[in-house]
Amino acid sequence: MDISVVIVNWNGGVHLKNCVESVLNSVGELVVEVVIVDNASTDESIEMVEPYISSDVRLIRSHENLGFAQGNNLALPYCLGKYIFLLNSDALIDEETLGSAMSLFELNDNVGIVTPAVLNSDGSYQHDLYLKDPSITFELFYLANTRSLLKLSGYLSDTMDGSRVVAHASGCALF
Repeated sequence: MDISVVIVNWNGGVHLKNCVESVLNSVGELVVEVVIVDNASTDESIEMVEPYISSDVRLIRSHENLGFAQGNNLALPYCLGKYIFLLNSDALIDEETLGSAMSLFELNDNVGIVTPAVLNSDGSYQHDLYLKDPSITFELFYLANTRSLLKLSGYLSDTMDGSRVVAHASGCALF
Protein backbone atom coordinates (compact mmCIF):
# COMPACT_ATOMS: atom_id res chain seq x y z
CA MET A 1 0.00 0.00 0.00
CA ASP A 2 1.51 3.30 -1.10
CA ILE A 3 -0.74 5.95 0.42
CA SER A 4 -3.53 6.03 2.98
CA VAL A 5 -5.79 9.06 2.51
CA VAL A 6 -7.61 9.99 5.72
CA ILE A 7 -10.71 12.16 5.39
CA VAL A 8 -12.49 13.31 8.54
CA ASN A 9 -16.10 14.27 7.90
CA TRP A 10 -18.86 16.00 9.81
CA ASN A 11 -21.91 16.88 7.74
CA GLY A 12 -19.78 17.39 4.63
CA GLY A 13 -22.49 16.24 2.25
CA VAL A 14 -21.62 16.71 -1.40
CA HIS A 15 -18.20 18.10 -0.44
CA LEU A 16 -17.24 14.70 0.99
CA LYS A 17 -18.52 12.91 -2.12
CA ASN A 18 -16.53 15.24 -4.39
CA CYS A 19 -13.44 14.85 -2.23
CA VAL A 20 -13.57 11.05 -2.38
CA GLU A 21 -14.12 11.18 -6.15
CA SER A 22 -11.12 13.47 -6.61
CA VAL A 23 -8.91 11.07 -4.65
CA LEU A 24 -10.12 8.03 -6.59
CA ASN A 25 -9.53 9.89 -9.88
CA SER A 26 -5.93 10.70 -8.92
CA VAL A 27 -4.70 7.22 -7.99
CA GLY A 28 -3.04 6.33 -11.31
CA GLU A 29 -0.55 3.48 -10.83
CA LEU A 30 -0.39 3.94 -7.06
CA VAL A 31 -1.95 1.58 -4.53
CA VAL A 32 -4.13 3.87 -2.42
CA GLU A 33 -6.70 3.39 0.30
CA VAL A 34 -9.18 5.95 1.58
CA VAL A 35 -10.17 5.92 5.25
CA ILE A 36 -13.20 8.09 6.00
CA VAL A 37 -13.93 8.94 9.62
CA ASP A 38 -17.47 10.16 10.08
CA ASN A 39 -17.92 12.30 13.18
CA ALA A 40 -21.60 11.46 13.83
CA SER A 41 -22.95 13.33 10.81
CA THR A 42 -26.65 14.03 10.72
CA ASP A 43 -26.82 14.90 7.00
CA GLU A 44 -26.68 12.64 3.95
CA SER A 45 -22.85 12.44 3.87
CA ILE A 46 -22.58 8.72 4.44
CA GLU A 47 -25.34 7.85 2.01
CA MET A 48 -23.51 9.89 -0.65
CA VAL A 49 -20.25 7.94 -0.27
CA GLU A 50 -21.72 4.47 0.39
CA PRO A 51 -21.40 3.53 -3.32
CA TYR A 52 -17.61 3.98 -2.98
CA ILE A 53 -17.19 1.83 0.15
CA SER A 54 -14.98 -1.14 -0.75
CA SER A 55 -11.76 -2.79 0.33
CA ASP A 56 -10.00 0.42 -0.84
CA VAL A 57 -12.47 2.89 0.69
CA ARG A 58 -13.31 2.22 4.32
CA LEU A 59 -15.63 3.99 6.69
CA ILE A 60 -15.13 4.41 10.43
CA ARG A 61 -18.20 5.72 12.21
CA SER A 62 -17.79 7.67 15.41
CA HIS A 63 -20.82 7.99 17.66
CA GLU A 64 -19.77 11.53 18.59
CA ASN A 65 -18.10 14.49 16.92
CA LEU A 66 -14.46 14.00 17.90
CA GLY A 67 -13.22 16.98 15.91
CA PHE A 68 -10.56 17.03 13.21
CA ALA A 69 -7.47 16.04 15.21
CA GLN A 70 -9.05 13.22 17.19
CA GLY A 71 -10.86 12.01 14.07
CA ASN A 72 -7.52 11.67 12.28
CA ASN A 73 -6.05 9.90 15.29
CA LEU A 74 -8.95 7.45 15.22
CA ALA A 75 -8.08 6.52 11.61
CA LEU A 76 -4.32 6.15 11.95
CA PRO A 77 -4.27 2.60 13.39
CA TYR A 78 -6.28 1.43 10.36
CA CYS A 79 -3.95 2.98 7.79
CA LEU A 80 -1.81 0.52 5.85
CA GLY A 81 -0.05 2.98 3.54
CA LYS A 82 3.65 3.78 3.56
CA TYR A 83 2.56 7.43 3.55
CA ILE A 84 -0.50 9.02 5.14
CA PHE A 85 -2.32 11.97 3.58
CA LEU A 86 -4.67 13.95 5.84
CA LEU A 87 -7.24 15.66 3.64
CA ASN A 88 -10.13 17.94 4.56
CA SER A 89 -13.50 16.70 3.36
CA ASP A 90 -14.14 19.93 1.44
CA ALA A 91 -10.85 19.75 -0.47
CA LEU A 92 -10.30 18.43 -3.98
CA ILE A 93 -7.00 17.16 -5.34
CA ASP A 94 -5.81 17.04 -8.92
CA GLU A 95 -4.51 13.99 -10.75
CA GLU A 96 -0.86 14.73 -9.94
CA THR A 97 -1.12 15.36 -6.21
CA LEU A 98 -0.61 11.83 -4.87
CA GLY A 99 2.13 10.84 -7.32
CA SER A 100 4.02 14.11 -6.92
CA ALA A 101 3.99 13.91 -3.13
CA MET A 102 5.10 10.29 -3.14
CA SER A 103 7.95 11.14 -5.54
CA LEU A 104 9.11 13.93 -3.22
CA PHE A 105 9.29 11.52 -0.31
CA GLU A 106 10.95 8.76 -2.31
CA LEU A 107 13.62 11.05 -3.79
CA ASN A 108 14.41 13.08 -0.66
CA ASP A 109 15.21 11.38 2.62
CA ASN A 110 15.18 14.72 4.44
CA VAL A 111 11.53 15.55 3.61
CA GLY A 112 9.23 15.06 6.57
CA ILE A 113 6.02 16.80 5.54
CA VAL A 114 4.53 17.66 2.16
CA THR A 115 1.57 19.92 1.56
CA PRO A 116 0.40 20.70 -1.95
CA ALA A 117 -0.38 24.23 -3.09
CA VAL A 118 -3.90 25.04 -1.96
CA LEU A 119 -6.09 26.94 -4.40
CA ASN A 120 -9.30 28.88 -3.90
CA SER A 121 -12.28 28.03 -6.10
CA ASP A 122 -11.25 30.86 -8.47
CA GLY A 123 -7.80 29.30 -8.95
CA SER A 124 -5.91 31.85 -6.84
CA TYR A 125 -3.47 30.61 -4.20
CA GLN A 126 -4.52 30.31 -0.59
CA HIS A 127 -1.57 31.73 1.26
CA ASP A 128 -1.55 29.28 4.14
CA LEU A 129 2.14 28.34 4.05
CA TYR A 130 4.37 30.64 6.04
CA LEU A 131 8.09 30.83 5.43
CA LYS A 132 8.99 32.13 8.90
CA ASP A 133 7.72 31.44 12.40
CA PRO A 134 4.97 33.80 13.55
CA SER A 135 5.88 36.86 15.60
CA ILE A 136 4.07 39.91 16.93
CA THR A 137 4.77 41.62 13.59
CA PHE A 138 3.26 38.67 11.75
CA GLU A 139 0.14 38.72 13.92
CA LEU A 140 -0.37 42.46 13.39
CA PHE A 141 0.04 42.17 9.62
CA TYR A 142 -2.17 39.08 9.52
CA LEU A 143 -4.96 40.60 11.63
CA ALA A 144 -4.85 43.75 9.51
CA ASN A 145 -5.21 41.49 6.43
CA THR A 146 -2.18 43.10 4.80
CA ARG A 147 -0.84 40.31 2.62
CA SER A 148 1.49 42.76 0.86
CA LEU A 149 3.23 43.52 4.17
CA LEU A 150 3.42 39.82 4.97
CA LYS A 151 5.17 39.30 1.62
CA LEU A 152 7.55 42.22 2.16
CA SER A 153 8.44 40.98 5.65
CA GLY A 154 9.31 37.52 4.28
CA TYR A 155 6.38 35.55 5.68
CA LEU A 156 4.70 34.86 2.35
CA SER A 157 6.05 34.00 -1.06
CA ASP A 158 4.86 35.54 -4.31
CA THR A 159 4.60 32.08 -5.87
CA MET A 160 3.74 28.63 -4.67
CA ASP A 161 5.54 26.75 -7.43
CA GLY A 162 8.18 24.18 -6.53
CA SER A 163 9.22 22.91 -3.14
CA ARG A 164 10.54 24.94 -0.25
CA VAL A 165 11.14 24.84 3.46
CA VAL A 166 8.32 26.45 5.42
CA ALA A 167 7.85 27.31 9.08
CA HIS A 168 4.34 25.87 9.14
CA ALA A 169 2.03 24.35 6.57
CA SER A 170 -1.69 24.12 6.04
CA GLY A 171 -3.47 21.22 7.69
CA CYS A 172 -6.17 20.95 5.02
CA ALA A 173 -3.98 18.71 2.83
CA LEU A 174 -0.98 17.29 4.62
CA PHE A 175 1.23 14.26 3.90
